[in-house]
Amino acid sequence: MGADMNTDAELGWKYKPNLNLKTWGLEGEVRFRTNEDGVLPHTEKPNTEKRHVLLVGDSTVIGRHVPEGKRLHDWLQKELSQDVSSPVSVVNLAVEGYSTDQSLVRLERMIERYQPEVVIYGFCLNDLSQNRVSVAWGVPKLRYAWQGDELIKVIPTQSAKNLEFGKTAFRKWLNQSALFQMVKGPLKKMLGSAQEPAGVGVTDHFNLFYFDAEQTKDPIPWKLFDGLLSKMSTLVRSRQAKFLLYGHPDALAVWKPYREEMATAKQLASFSPLRAEKKLIEFLGDEGIFCPMVERMAAHPEKGPYHLIPYDAHA
Repeated sequence: MGADMNTDAELGWKYKPNLNLKTWGLEGEVRFRTNEDGVLPHTEKPNTEKRHVLLVGDSTVIGRHVPEGKRLHDWLQKELSQDVSSPVSVVNLAVEGYSTDQSLVRLERMIERYQPEVVIYGFCLNDLSQNRVSVAWGVPKLRYAWQGDELIKVIPTQSAKNLEFGKTAFRKWLNQSALFQMVKGPLKKMLGSAQEPAGVGVTDHFNLFYFDAEQTKDPIPWKLFDGLLSKMSTLVRSRQAKFLLYGHPDALAVWKPYREEMATAKQLASFSPLRAEKKLIEFLGDEGIFCPMVERMAAHPEKGPYHLIPYDAHA
C-alpha cells in the first residue's frame, strides 16, 4: 500500500500521482500507471475539450491487479469508441478499499477538472458497512453521520503520518479476499481488518442478507447509504451529467454451488438473489439509472460467476 498511496486528511489514502509500477498477478505482469491526479489512464489530461465518463468506486472498479488494457475503463473505452461518433475518454477515479463516503469526496474533488457527461458508481455491499467507521484498514478516514435530517461530514481527529502501519492489515485483506472470492464468495471476510462499532460482526452477515429476511438480520446501514447516494447523484445532476449505479454482484447471488453450500451449512431455505438490487433500485428512484447485473451473470454459470466483467482474482 505504501508504494501506491499517499495519505489524505479526509480520504485516508489515495493513489499517488504519476505512478509507474510493475507487479505480478495471475495473468503475468501488471503495470499500474496514474496521471497527475492519481487517476487512470495515465495519459488522461484534465480540463480538456474531450467528453468524459467518470468511474468511481472501490477495488472492483479500479482493477489494481488486472493487467493494463484489460481494466473496466479500458473495456468501456473500447465499446464507446465503436458506438459513439465523437471521442469520449473514460477516466477511472476508483481506489482500493474505498467506501461510499470516500468515493463521494473523491468525486467532489475531480468533477470540475474532468467535467463528465456521465458518472458511474460501482461498489460491493461490504463498502456500505464501512461507511459507518472512521478507521478502515488501520487508517483514519472521514465518515458522514445524520444530525437530524441533515447528513454531516465528520473529519478524522487524527491522520495517518504514513501508511506503513496500515500496510499489514490492507495487504492481508487483499490477499484473503482474492483467495476467498475464488473459492467461497466475495464478502465473507472483506471487513476482517476494518474497525467497526461494537456489536457488529462480519463473518457471514453479508451472505446471510440474501436469505429470508425473517431469519436473518440486515447488516447494511441502508439509511446512511441512501443519504450518501443522494448527495452523489445531486452533485452529478447539478453538472448536467447522468448518474449510473451498479452493485458488483456477490458470488452468493450468481453462483449456485456456493449458495447451496451456504444454505445447507446455515439451515436456511428461502433465498432472494435480487434482494440487494431491489434495494438499490428503491433508493436510487429517479435520481439516476440502475444497471442490473445479477440475472445476466447467473444465466450462464458454465462461464463462471463474473464472466461479464474483467477477470480479477481479487474481485
